Amino acid sequence: MITENNSTNYDRGQTTPDYTVAVGLFLFGVLFALSLSTTFMEPYGANQETSIVADRVANQLVGDIFVPPDGQTYEVSSDCATVFFEYSNGGTVEAVPPGCDLTETTDLNQQFGMNDRYHIQVEMKDSNRDTVTVGGVEYIAGTNIPNQADVVVSQRYVYMNGDYYTLEIRVW
Repeated sequence: MITENNSTNYDRGQTTPDYTVAVGLFLFGVLFALSLSTTFMEPYGANQETSIVADRVANQLVGDIFVPPDGQTYEVSSDCATVFFEYSNGGTVEAVPPGCDLTETTDLNQQFGMNDRYHIQVEMKDSNRDTVTVGGVEYIAGTNIPNQADVVVSQRYVYMNGDYYTLEIRVW
């Protein structure tokens, strides 16, 4: 009588390589989910509120305050912008040009209807990233940015007097 030596046992449920691959895939999935968890929570971060404020101020400037009476959104009236920056920097203006929706105040929070807990800076820059100066008025207003602050910047590209500029709004 001849007996066969059959060492293969087909009744085993899981072999060591199968188990190793399954655990590896599970750990890979867990690590992938953990690595993305910071981006899942990003919309609920602390800067969401200041980001909304910066965008609202930028839209208000390029959509209402700086728009000339016969102009389009993102077109800036140099007269309105000059008056805005003069007011914001403590200057006085004899007459507000028609179509400029401005409040005569040095407080930007009051100008935009914001709470006093926000700090804001508005600046218009040219293509060389220099602050624009028109008629002796430097187009920068607001408080200085502290060294240690989480600053949110909102930018709008605008057209004024035949040139393109960058309007930057910083909120912290």
